[in-house]
Amino acid sequence: MLTDDELDQLDDLLLSLPIDTDGMLLSEFDGFSAGLIVCPELVMPGEWLPCVWGNNPEHLETLEDIQAAMDLIMRHYNDVARSLTPPAMGYAPLYDEDRRTGEILWESWCCGFERAMRLRPDTWERIVESGDEEAAASVNMMLGRRSERSPQSLRQSADRRSPGPHPEPCLGDQRLDQIWSDC
Repeated sequence: MLTDDELDQLDDLLLSLPIDTDGMLLSEFDGFSAGLIVCPELVMPGEWLPCVWGNNPEHLETLEDIQAAMDLIMRHYNDVARSLTPPAMGYAPLYDEDRRTGEILWESWCCGFERAMRLRPDTWERIVESGDEEAAASVNMMLGRRSERSPQSLRQSADRRSPGPHPEPCLGDQRLDQIWSDC
């Protein structure tokens, strides 16, 4: 497990990414890692790492910077994997907190999970269409859909909106097939 100091280092690393690279914050990365782990289909790091540090990793200037970033990112990913794998099952999401009000800000974590889902939309769609109502309801819940509707294709979500605003790059009211496929 990453220590508190190492989590702070990872947070600082992710916060240091230029905003135009479309990288992630720590809470979003934690949700993204959880989404990758519970995805029924394996997503290799070479595919998902650019989603974490952005489309242009030139901000990682030296080989040492790249190695330090990789170490922290992969160690956290592995920590999430261990905590979500039986018999451990001790996962606790990393949510942001509003320092003024103490309110838990879970939306960033959900955005990360959604980004992971976008890497394998057909896999999640098969779950929704599988006839397993509990599994379909769980997927629909993550997408912010009303559970009383019958499961429909993930690609037909344009008319179903989650309450409240969604910061990019969450799904919000966009269709999956309209969202860029590589993050």
